[in-house]
Amino acid sequence: MLHLDGIRALAVGGVIAEHWASGLPRSLRELVLSFDLGGLGVECFFVLSGFLITLILLDSKDQNRPFRSALGHFYVRRVLRIFPAYYAALLALFFLFPDMRAVLGWHALYLSNLYPLWHDSFAPIGGHFWSLAVEEQFYLFWPLIVLVLPMKKVMYVALAGCLLAPISRFVLWQTMGEDHVSVATVTTTALDLLCFGASLACIKHQVGLPVDSVYTRRLMTVGLFALAFYLVLYFQVGGVLFGVFGRTLTALFFGALIVAAANGFKGPARLIFGNRIIVWLGTISYGLYIFHGFIPAIYLHLLDTFGLSRDVFGMYYIRYPLLIAFLMIVTTASYYFLERPARQYRKYFL
Repeated sequence: MLHLDGIRALAVGGVIAEHWASGLPRSLRELVLSFDLGGLGVECFFVLSGFLITLILLDSKDQNRPFRSALGHFYVRRVLRIFPAYYAALLALFFLFPDMRAVLGWHALYLSNLYPLWHDSFAPIGGHFWSLAVEEQFYLFWPLIVLVLPMKKVMYVALAGCLLAPISRFVLWQTMGEDHVSVATVTTTALDLLCFGASLACIKHQVGLPVDSVYTRRLMTVGLFALAFYLVLYFQVGGVLFGVFGRTLTALFFGALIVAAANGFKGPARLIFGNRIIVWLGTISYGLYIFHGFIPAIYLHLLDTFGLSRDVFGMYYIRYPLLIAFLMIVTTASYYFLERPARQYRKYFL
């Protein structure tokens, strides 16, 4: 599934582009923000996470491991995969940013996505961690469902999750207000994304999803129609219809895209998503997502520390190459000296 790393790179690139857009020239900034690249990137990650996590659980289930062993193995893999970089970032930010101390508990307990319910805004530091909290909360119950229930009932639960999500968004839209960020951050509002990815994993595991199968062809058709409806709702309709059904449509589209990537792209898409640099960026995408939110603030702090002009080094054609270089250094160091070494300990828990 080499091209799935390309999908990861595309998704994290959209998130970074939106979060760093404030320093771009006005016309370019408005263009980037008009497409909600950050939101789409996160939604793509949700579908991909549901797909891959469910495949891992189903493979473990096929090995007929005892339930406790299979569940423990899954959580050990998750802990060694996500905790080292995440908690290292929290520790560093605790000392770098005084504002982090007030919200550290929310982040440390993976409750960042619930912070907006009480404060009407994202956390002042680490606000983008909300999506990681959503995934971690999903991991608390979904492995139990997959490992305990037969495949048919897992599919029913996934379908129920897909139906619950738009209902949840509608209820929050009506009770919290249409522009309240919790409409997007509460875990139930993302279940159609996560559960649709999971349902595709069940189909792939059970009957396969090769390029020429009837399921795949139908999925590609549905995905294209979903993309068309999404664009109409986003640019022409908006309002409650988009707020409630927008994510369901992106779930269908990104689901089709992920299945196509899992089978391997052809033509020009293969050259892009199979490019070594793109694949490598997808490999380190977790670190890119974690660290990108703090790089601009640290950059400004370094300018002040070394007495460098913010006017000169704030020019976008100087600032952005330096920001990208800084992000790549931090993320690469995290991946090769922290994340990858930590994963090697998985062999002791097999």
